[in-house]
Amino acid sequence: MIPPLRTGLVLGKLLPPHLGHLYLVGCALRQVERLFVVVEHIEGEPIPSELRVGWMRQLVPEATIVHLDRAMPQEPGEHPRFWALWRSALLDLLPEPPEVVFASEHYGHRLAAELGARFLPVDPARQVVPISGTAVRADPIASAQYLPDPVRAHYDLPPGAPRPTPLRVALVGPESTGKSTIARALAARFGAYVVPEHAETMIAARVADPQALTKRDFEDFARGRRASEETLARFGGALLVCDSDALTTQLYAERFLGASPAWIADEAATSEYDLTLLFAPDVPWTDDHHRVDREGRDAFFSRMEALLRAHGRAPVVLRGDWRAREEAAIAACARLLGR
Repeated sequence: MIPPLRTGLVLGKLLPPHLGHLYLVGCALRQVERLFVVVEHIEGEPIPSELRVGWMRQLVPEATIVHLDRAMPQEPGEHPRFWALWRSALLDLLPEPPEVVFASEHYGHRLAAELGARFLPVDPARQVVPISGTAVRADPIASAQYLPDPVRAHYDLPPGAPRPTPLRVALVGPESTGKSTIARALAARFGAYVVPEHAETMIAARVADPQALTKRDFEDFARGRRASEETLARFGGALLVCDSDALTTQLYAERFLGASPAWIADEAATSEYDLTLLFAPDVPWTDDHHRVDREGRDAFFSRMEALLRAHGRAPVVLRGDWRAREEAAIAACARLLGR
């Protein structure tokens, strides 16, 4: 069982709420025992904050939705006591202080520090669900696929068509073998969402140091990855492309800590996917900011293949050059879908 964190905070305008917001909130909700979502009042707002609060209570009833009903400065340059004002406003408003701040914005680090909390990033690159409130307000019709039904109704759009529960495809293997590149290719080919490699997200956001990874880092990697996968599965589609899995986290924890937390190994042993693509290390190494195990690729591959088979997950092994891997991955997914 994945041990949850205690309390979390998401802060936003949600002007209006869209699937990007619901991805952020869903990832947070699935990592904590209690989540506070603070909806801001904005001067001259085109959609009243009271309406946005009502939408969020309808869309995520599991969260505690809190209304910040007065306008606050939006940038540090707007007020000399910017951070002090925000700290006071939020701590006065929340039923209890948050342990974690979840955000896609750059301010997440500082806001968490002001509140005495930790920062956990969720898709800071905005690649998982590529939409923004600005784009929605500019052209609701063009953005309709990213709008939940209450917001669609606000813009006089019909309810969204039901989407099937997706089949899950896991892309696993050593570093620098093409997993993330081919995940994007599969998403484009089959109209799928990609569950990002959460460890890379945290390292890129400088929440984790790839040269000094800790047990808590690996627990955050595993918890956040699972929350991301379960949230995106709710969005539906033919496929859900998962860049990494719990077994990957387990093996890297063993490699760098000497042992994996037991609950991560338990999740790795019980996770189920409709297709597992295992990438062989027979391509050149490419340096990147989050890659740390150039010399261990062959051993990692052998151990992962053995454990996949022991867990009842017979993988499709991808070898050869980049084009051969992409073609084999597309063919395997097409077979899975009966195409």
